[in-house]
Amino acid sequence: MLELKKIFVSLPMKDLDVEAIKTRQKDLFKKYVAKAYSGYRYELLETTHEGLCPPGDNFLWYLGLSIQMLGEADLVIFADDWNTANGCRLEHTACELYSIPHVYEKDLEF
Repeated sequence: MLELKKIFVSLPMKDLDVEAIKTRQKDLFKKYVAKAYSGYRYELLETTHEGLCPPGDNFLWYLGLSIQMLGEADLVIFADDWNTANGCRLEHTACELYSIPHVYEKDLEF
């Protein structure tokens, strides 16, 4: 049985609805899998935290969940505009500080 690799997709979510976020994440995931080594199975980690509601619009609460999920990820894909969002920049810093493998959308182009 092939080893499972969990993929986390980081992209700015401000002003996007859940379906738009999921679509963008799936698109980047599919681009990666199309170029990836076929000796693995790949799973896209669900990072929209749908159905979880902290008090108010607590963006740090959601970011905390995302940081926790980075601990499960075998690889993180950063969308081209990742550096425009505070949360993505923090996720990127976590990847660098904790040696979590990561790639950029621009690297997935054929």
